[in-house]
Amino acid sequence: MLGNTLSLTTIQTVFEFVNDQCRRGNRPRTVIVKSKTINSLARRLIHSQRLQDGSIQRNLKAPARDGKPYIVASVGVEEYRRSIPHAIKPTDECIEIGCFSGRTTNLVDEAARYCIGVDIGPKIIRRAKDERPHLHFEVGDGWNCNELLRMKRNKLGPTADIDDILSGYDVVYADIGGLSGPDGTLESLSLLDALSYSLRPRCIVIKSLCMRRLASSLRPYAIMEKSL
Repeated sequence: MLGNTLSLTTIQTVFEFVNDQCRRGNRPRTVIVKSKTINSLARRLIHSQRLQDGSIQRNLKAPARDGKPYIVASVGVEEYRRSIPHAIKPTDECIEIGCFSGRTTNLVDEAARYCIGVDIGPKIIRRAKDERPHLHFEVGDGWNCNELLRMKRNKLGPTADIDDILSGYDVVYADIGGLSGPDGTLESLSLLDALSYSLRPRCIVIKSLCMRRLASSLRPYAIMEKSL
């Protein structure tokens, strides 16, 4: 298949093609897509369990060659948290979107320079602040990237350098409900694109079953060549 430079459009086209073939009783074993953007995504999208058991080797503490963030796809809260030693450096500025009570935020904060916890529910954030008053929590929408940058300014204080604020975060953790449903892959990719562009992280760790399934099936051409 011929792809294009838009990952969402290309993947949606592939999904529609595969679904159509399945309805015809002819499920394809492999779909080869000519797309620089999809090839880049395939190189950067990492199956969290394979990273943790050593079957995939990636240095998430250094930027990817193309400057775009690594994406670690995990399922389950324990697997999500086990990514911390692989992704976090002591100097990292981090944010967790969908922090709930802040347990993961606390673990990331212990490994990094700091971690801001964000959740859309005011009651959830009040609980997080009560349970972990030493951490910085804010009510916010994970899809509003300008708001996420404002939270960094709130964390660092009024004397913070504007360039430091606009540089975004080193690592983003995202645990947002609904990203594993029927439309979860496209929604997750849309969120990842927005976070990548606005926050410029080195690495994004996302808890999403559909993204981990995509990580299982998506292969960059260079890796396919080696396996032939």
